Amino acid sequence: MYKSILGVVVIIGVLILTTPAEAVITFERTYGGTDYEKGFSVQETQDGGYIIAGLTESFGAGFYDVYLIKTNAAGDTVWTKTYGGTDLDDGCSVQETQDGGYIIAGVTWSFGAGESDVYLIKTDSLGNVGIEEAEKRRAMREEKKQLTAYPNPFTTSTTISIPRLSEHQNIRVSEVELKIYDASGRLVKNFSLFTPHSSLISSVSWDGKDNSGNELQGGVYFIRLTSGDIISIRKVILVR
Repeated sequence: MYKSILGVVVIIGVLILTTPAEAVITFERTYGGTDYEKGFSVQETQDGGYIIAGLTESFGAGFYDVYLIKTNAAGDTVWTKTYGGTDLDDGCSVQETQDGGYIIAGVTWSFGAGESDVYLIKTDSLGNVGIEEAEKRRAMREEKKQLTAYPNPFTTSTTISIPRLSEHQNIRVSEVELKIYDASGRLVKNFSLFTPHSSLISSVSWDGKDNSGNELQGGVYFIRLTSGDIISIRKVILVR
């Protein structure tokens, strides 16, 4: 019997409806977390269930990630997977392949040569990807642990993103420092990283000035974050 699938966008998840020819709802389901999700493509699978591709903000490694959902015939979740990097990635179309896996076509801002690139993902029957994709995602997760500055080089200001420190560490305010040194090793700027409630902030902006508010000369500078025995350093270039 022919079944039609309708994907409807909601704020907290993906809603799919199945209806027979007389338009009586067979079931309704939502999928997702507390942030934004969207379903772009759905297909009935050989086992009578469904495969859904879209994007998720609630789960994954970055801002948005490709969201793949496998359900049974009743629409109940069998498994979910996310794919992508630290930027925006989404899955626009999904098909089941002859080997029982899935092929997803979408767009990525995390990988590739330009602002956005075509993103093609091949999975096995459980949504797992090959070693290359897994390594790419591992590298992205490691990158999120590092100190970053953007833009770099910069002319007026750069935003320094503070890596997420382990929740298992007993971090004291006095142990966490963010300082900037010039190429000769001279300290030119230090930052207060804690709010009045002693919670660690996630980013700070540096305007290329020293502690006294004087504009620094163009050149190479080093941002150094220390937290106990953790040290992270990022080179930035100030252009005047």
